[in-house]
Amino acid sequence: MAVIRFNPWKITHKKPFGAVKENEVATFTIEVIAEKIMAVYLVIHKDFQEEKVITMKKKEETQFSCEYFFNQQIGLYYYHFVVQTQENGKTLTEYYGPTKKGGEGQKFSSSEAVWDYQVTCYKEEEKAPEWYREGIFYQIFPDRFANGNPDQIINSPKKKFLYLCYRRR
Repeated sequence: MAVIRFNPWKITHKKPFGAVKENEVATFTIEVIAEKIMAVYLVIHKDFQEEKVITMKKKEETQFSCEYFFNQQIGLYYYHFVVQTQENGKTLTEYYGPTKKGGEGQKFSSSEAVWDYQVTCYKEEEKAPEWYREGIFYQIFPDRFANGNPDQIINSPKKKFLYLCYRRR
């Protein structure tokens, strides 16, 4: 069994960090430690389109890397990795994708079970207006003002929490 490491939150694994601009290239780098590595693939597809399988090239002893050109319009892209190793004369295929929490992923036993990482492809960067960058925002939770009890007693009050109550006239 191979040791596989990939974390899209690290620039050493996915560059650029976060979303990718349309018609730009992203670099994916995965670490694979195994007795004999046969092949490493990036499997990627745009939402509702056919998967593309890209062979990753050995960059260093345990590093495999490839680039992907985001030229199929803006939207969501999904990807995971396939690692083929050989152990005791047997070829093993393992799939690698994210956990529920994100960040560093996990191995899956089949292509049907693997979850996909997600990356957003955008057209152009949004420029926030100056007033927005310098502004102060308040979020008001109307359900905190009154809970509907005629006696104004809070059901299940929380410790260290500010409750604003009003009186009916």
